[in-house]
Amino acid sequence: MTPDYIAARSHWTVAKVLNHIRMYGKDSETIDVIYIIDRQGKLLDDFRIREFLLVSPETVVETLMDDRFVALNVNDDQEEAIQTFRLENRVALPVLDDNNVMLGIVTIDDILWIANEEHTEDIQKIGGTEALDEPYLDMPLMRLIKKRVGWLVILFIGEMLTASVMTYFEDEIAKAVVLALFIPLIISSGGNSGSQASTLIIQAMALVRSRSKTGGGSCGARYYRA
Repeated sequence: MTPDYIAARSHWTVAKVLNHIRMYGKDSETIDVIYIIDRQGKLLDDFRIREFLLVSPETVVETLMDDRFVALNVNDDQEEAIQTFRLENRVALPVLDDNNVMLGIVTIDDILWIANEEHTEDIQKIGGTEALDEPYLDMPLMRLIKKRVGWLVILFIGEMLTASVMTYFEDEIAKAVVLALFIPLIISSGGNSGSQASTLIIQAMALVRSRSKTGGGSCGARYYRA
C-alpha cells in the first residue's frame, strides 16, 4: 500500500479537481483514479479521471457521486486483494481501516508482483517443500535443507512401508524371480501417474476457481455505500 494518492472534496467543482491534480499529481502513485473524502478522511466515492474530463468544468463533484465504491480493508489477506483486482478489473483500489478512513491505495503493478509470489509459493508446496523465503539459488544450504528435510523424511517413511510390503511377498517373488523386474517399472509408473494426476487436478481447480470468480462472486471485495 502507498499513501501517495489524489484526494478531493465533494463540494469542489471539476475545474478545481483538475487544478488540484496538476499541482499534486506528480507526487501521486497514479492519477487514473481520484478519491473523494470528507474532513475525517472517510472515503465517500471514487472516480476515474475520464469521468471528470468528459463533463463541464463547472460541475460540482457531489452531483456526480453515486456513493458506491469497492475497497480493501487494511486487514485483508493479500490473496483476497488479488482476487478483488481480478474481479473488479481496476488499476488501483483504496485501502480502508475499520472506520472507513482511507489509509492509501494498492495499484495493479504491486498486485501482479504479489500474485507471482503467491503462485511461486503454491508451486513449491506442490513440489513437496515448504515455501522458500528467497530465490532458490540464493538460499543458504542449511536453510534449504531445513525447508526440505521434513517432506523427505515423510517420503522416506512411505518408502519403508513399500519395502515392508515387498518383504511380506518375498516368498512369492522368490518363486518367480522375473516379477522383481517389474518392481522399478511399477514404482516409476506410480510416480509418473501421480505427477500427471496432480497437474491435471490443480489446473482443473484453477479453471473452476477462475470461472467462479468471473461469474459474479465477491471474492472478499467490500462494496460500500457512503
